[in-house]
Amino acid sequence: MEYYVKSVVPIIESNYDNFTTVEKNIADFFIQNRKKVDFSAKAVAENLFVSEASLSRFAKKCGYRGYREFVYQYEKTFVEKEESITGNTRMVLNAYQELLNKTYSLMDEAQVGRIARYLNKAERVFVCGIGSSGFAADEMEMRFMRIGVDINSVKARNRGEFDEFCDEVVLIPSLKHLNYGNVISPQFPILVMVDIIYSCYVEQDKYKKETFHDYTLRALEGVKSDDY
Repeated sequence: MEYYVKSVVPIIESNYDNFTTVEKNIADFFIQNRKKVDFSAKAVAENLFVSEASLSRFAKKCGYRGYREFVYQYEKTFVEKEESITGNTRMVLNAYQELLNKTYSLMDEAQVGRIARYLNKAERVFVCGIGSSGFAADEMEMRFMRIGVDINSVKARNRGEFDEFCDEVVLIPSLKHLNYGNVISPQFPILVMVDIIYSCYVEQDKYKKETFHDYTLRALEGVKSDDY
């Protein structure tokens, strides 16, 4: 069964810091809401004590032509599915499913293709991160090293002015608005994106890269055998 649905929630989250106080109030409503109600401009405006014009400005900041287009897309995210599991298992799996849906909603396949081409052309690659992002950087180094990329992971602190010096800025789903405490690994959405980039990269000259990967694994297995 297909569960992936284009959701506007990660789009709202990615624009959150650009909203006014009134628009953040609107954003919080749509992010936290879990049931299908009357989403007409009049009903929502009355419920949130905002003007319909504020709803329109909010929708346009999210990249839509107006509130009607925004709410049409928002309503499509309510997918009815039978819950066959309960308790903590359902909570964790639902959280991961929500993160996968967010990744799907933010995904720009053309951008991933460009990044894969950068990796193909680069003489050397550095991956930077700190904390959980640092562990994800280590994983990326290990995976891409095995298919021939000269890559090093560096534990570094992020800076805010990415757009000033980055060719591409990839949006990653946030755990911020998930109501699951700390039971979900913050590495998960990063590693999902690494997998997507990795898959696209391997697809470019697939035979050569898969051959290199097999050769690397055999070499590593040989080293391990020599240790005993």
